[in-house]
Amino acid sequence: MRNKIAVFDDCRRGNEIWFSNLSFNGLMRMDLNTGEVKVTGKFPGYGMEERNLHRRVFSYQNKLYFIPWFGKTIDIYDISADEFQAIEMPGMDCAVMDAARVCDEIWIFAASDQYPAYVLDLENGNLTPRTWVFDSIRKHVKDISLAISSVACRGDRIWLGIYDKNFLYQIDVKKRTVQEIGLPSDVRIKSVDIWGGNLWITDALHPELILIKDGKREIYYSEKIMRRDSFSRVIESGKYKMVLPHYASYMLFSDSENRRPEKVELPSWSNRCRMGALLFAAEVVGDVCMFLPFSLDGILCFDMQKKLWFRKEYRIRGISDDEIQEMLRINIGRQKCTGEMGEGIGWEDTLPIFMEEIAKHVKTRVDRSDINIGNRIYRDVFR
Repeated sequence: MRNKIAVFDDCRRGNEIWFSNLSFNGLMRMDLNTGEVKVTGKFPGYGMEERNLHRRVFSYQNKLYFIPWFGKTIDIYDISADEFQAIEMPGMDCAVMDAARVCDEIWIFAASDQYPAYVLDLENGNLTPRTWVFDSIRKHVKDISLAISSVACRGDRIWLGIYDKNFLYQIDVKKRTVQEIGLPSDVRIKSVDIWGGNLWITDALHPELILIKDGKREIYYSEKIMRRDSFSRVIESGKYKMVLPHYASYMLFSDSENRRPEKVELPSWSNRCRMGALLFAAEVVGDVCMFLPFSLDGILCFDMQKKLWFRKEYRIRGISDDEIQEMLRINIGRQKCTGEMGEGIGWEDTLPIFMEEIAKHVKTRVDRSDINIGNRIYRDVFR
């Protein structure tokens, strides 16, 4: 039970970030210079031991909007007034997968196309469904259940990727239209990102990064080996570009002088399990990129100029270590599945419990090498 905070997404204000802690219920802010973490409060309506509440956070008019992951509410924090407000999400039997802000709206997508896109109006607080999005998609894709991978946006357009398929859609919010973007049949989408005005796609089957620029497709990096979920997202800062790992032991790094990426191995302490590390949220301070803890128990830092790794510790204020350890023990005791749901409290801590539960259902011994977490081979076991 090593990592006490887990960050999937954050909102930066100066050299301070705000985030919803995934290891237990807490609105927190971290000073990037000192590593000090302050507990600002807990989200109302949830016990302190609740985890994985929020997937995304957006800032608008001095308010923070936390979009649920496995939580049931959109939680709003007014920084000036130090007040919380909650908006109930419609009932769903799956988690929210991703969200994107388009002007004064936040578009929210569930993990399954069984549910419509929901739009939160940031001016009046109304939450309404947009059924026309998936109605348009189903005109061309019939009798197939679609699992949402991730979304990216720029201007009035949203790009929606379908996990483990070559389906990519461009949604024009103003025109209320959906356009399918043709991808080769061998592409299996893991994630979509917009950086530098270009669209980036990671592949779910093997380590591959695809760049779509001016409507043309280019393979930016590829290894033709069957290893799922190797990359999670793309980050650019000035002349530097990094492609973060998802269960890989390395990241891709390039600068303006060396356009083609090079593999940079992660330090051994950051690989929480034999499959590698999970890196999602990152912030850049000067020439240093700080990877915020998710499956790690410290801040992994990379000096982009010197190409050197170092570790930065964080310190939590406002809650005792005994309280934190008790909440983590409660979480592990309640754990019934792994994958993204369990990473926030430590993959190695929750895996034995998961494997024990699997063994009960399949009536045989389960070896850890059988567990394909990225694709959730056993995702239907507990339904």
